Amino acid sequence: MSEYKHGSFSKESATSVLVVTDSGANISFVVGTAPINTTDETNVNELKRLANYEDAVKAFGFDHDYAKYSLSEAIDIFFTKYQIAPVYFVNVLDPTKHKKAATPETNPQINGQVILSQKDAIKSSVVVSVGKDTKKLDIDYSLAFNEDNQLIVTIIDESSIKPSDELTIAYDVFDITKVKVADIIGGIDAAGNYSGIQLAQKVYPQFNEVLGSLIAPGWSQDITVSNALLATAKNLNTAFIANAIVDLDTSKIKTYQDAVNIKQKAGLTSEFLNVCFGDLYLADQKYNHSTMLCALKQYVAANNDSIPNKSPSNKAYFINGFKLNGTDLFLDRAQAQYLNGNGIIVARNGSSGWRCWGNRTACFPFDKDIKNFDIAVRDFGNFLRNTCVLTTDQMVDDTIERALILRIEATLQGWLDSLIGAGKLISGSISFPKEKNPLSELLAGNIYFRLQYTTGPTASSITIETSFNVHDLDKIFGEETV
Repeated sequence: MSEYKHGSFSKESATSVLVVTDSGANISFVVGTAPINTTDETNVNELKRLANYEDAVKAFGFDHDYAKYSLSEAIDIFFTKYQIAPVYFVNVLDPTKHKKAATPETNPQINGQVILSQKDAIKSSVVVSVGKDTKKLDIDYSLAFNEDNQLIVTIIDESSIKPSDELTIAYDVFDITKVKVADIIGGIDAAGNYSGIQLAQKVYPQFNEVLGSLIAPGWSQDITVSNALLATAKNLNTAFIANAIVDLDTSKIKTYQDAVNIKQKAGLTSEFLNVCFGDLYLADQKYNHSTMLCALKQYVAANNDSIPNKSPSNKAYFINGFKLNGTDLFLDRAQAQYLNGNGIIVARNGSSGWRCWGNRTACFPFDKDIKNFDIAVRDFGNFLRNTCVLTTDQMVDDTIERALILRIEATLQGWLDSLIGAGKLISGSISFPKEKNPLSELLAGNIYFRLQYTTGPTASSITIETSFNVHDLDKIFGEETV
């Protein structure tokens, strides 16, 4: 008896010799930590779809300490540098768990205010006292953050607090060291609540958009996080495919050559992985490479009619420095080529400034199938499969008859033809092969289509051969010789 199936599915065959509904353009999903103490302390493991900088800061706050608050880094890169949207964000920093008690402060008022000395203060934990008398929030005092994210206690005019009173203030602050890998990975609890990376599974059912890339900046150097990103990206809602973009752990890397061994030992060899090497800098601000690449990929696709068949390589990064463990790194062509040839993406400085450099997914050089190792071809393959699922999903549960077969073929072929006409695809065809649709499968309600396509590979190298033509020396005589 055939396996029972209900829904649209896709399948991919190995490239031979050889080789409609828009699923979006490399839409990004970011999980990390944010200074929600400055905005909404309840915004923990909540999936947020963000379209601009203002909404992002309102939902997650903002702080320039990107090592502590990785979502602030993502807000900066996506919304102020590449100005690309939408992006899905999840914060796992929980003020009820990831905290510690600050040293209580006793301070005089200055113009009716006291500014707490420690940053990262959690509003809900604040207790203000005068002597042994505990004062009441919004009756005796109010709380608000200044531009430096320091919490300010302001005395209310009708308060029982006198101008001469010294305030004793007890409060908790975030302790980022208490955030663990398990918080980033998340899961599904007994009540069915999703958290961490697993919230990527809620993007489509909640917002009807399909993700293209998943990142966990500042955390994906941990192989457990990388594997969780990859596992989720390969199986979104049991039907969709995305990529995981991760940063290579450089803590044990002394030279650029070590990166290849670290990558292989970590098992980072999937075609659905983009592996980044080194840290990016703009002035003194450090950025995770994975965040910049993720935003760039979404930007490139969005500026290509939302079709992800263009490589991010040789496109601009908003940086002026590239470092390995704090040391400036200027890769020459041979060094960059060595890393690229082992499925590692780097940053390279040239006449056009700093650029993303690398066209290979993590499976290279072990997997020589073009649809797997070429980043642009892999991204387009994901897009193709996802769009087929979205397009045919509305036809699930129709009666199996010739009219249904023709409708599916006509719909998908029309879409493929439009891509060919737009120059996004070289060829594409859809068929309903009889040998793949035996009676047992038809009786089980399963129908199978084959889509074959050809998209242009990335021009990873361009060679111009030059030669000296001695015969044209005759031209110095000004007339043809006999």
